[in-house]
Amino acid sequence: MDADSTRVGSHRMLAELDFATGLRTPIIHAFGSAADELARFVEGARRRPDAKSGHQVFAIFHLITRGLTDLIAGAHLLNHCYTVQAYSVMRPALDACDLIELFAADDGEASTWVMTEEGHKHFMPGQVRKRLGQKGHDPVHSHFSESGGHPRFAGAGLSGGMRVATDDPNDRTAILCIGPMWPEHPSVLFGWLFASNALGLLAFKARHLEIIATTTNRFVSGAHRRVGTMVVNRMMRPPMVGVPRLP
Repeated sequence: MDADSTRVGSHRMLAELDFATGLRTPIIHAFGSAADELARFVEGARRRPDAKSGHQVFAIFHLITRGLTDLIAGAHLLNHCYTVQAYSVMRPALDACDLIELFAADDGEASTWVMTEEGHKHFMPGQVRKRLGQKGHDPVHSHFSESGGHPRFAGAGLSGGMRVATDDPNDRTAILCIGPMWPEHPSVLFGWLFASNALGLLAFKARHLEIIATTTNRFVSGAHRRVGTMVVNRMMRPPMVGVPRLP
């Protein structure tokens, strides 16, 4: 078992997140443009005077801004191929989307979320999904929990690989990365696909701002369509290192 001898030093890793790697610059720019579209929409929303629950208002606004921040931070890590860490940071965006849906339907749930001292009991992700009429188990959420959120074996495949000797298939050496993962690894591409999908989902959930803010159905729907379309159109165009370009 070896550590990846090609890694950069720890001082470089600490400084690297201050600048773009250059390998995925077109992708990160496309994602940033889409994120800004949603951010501008949220920043332009204002609480309606007739909004009933202060807790509901705060909770929905907070979860949209928190979810967007999580996705931006995760994309930042993913841009530098810190795959496991990116998965861990982005996963709560799924929880935020479910909570927004729950609080939009029942402002009492938002009040409980604000006032409870046992949030770990009242708002476990599986329980929230069941209250929304969904299955308690979400395979995507589970994958990101197993691979990034918790130090379990599934995450080992995102932080290294196996070197197999060409002349002897039984001669194998585990190569573990200290720092970023290899940019051409499938987990990096999957991370970007998740980030773009989660951003579109969060934009769709932002339609619930109409319950508490001075927005219109058309504007909310238009914002979510613009974000989704921008992500799909731009994310599919720039080539990724080591990944064949789509026709």
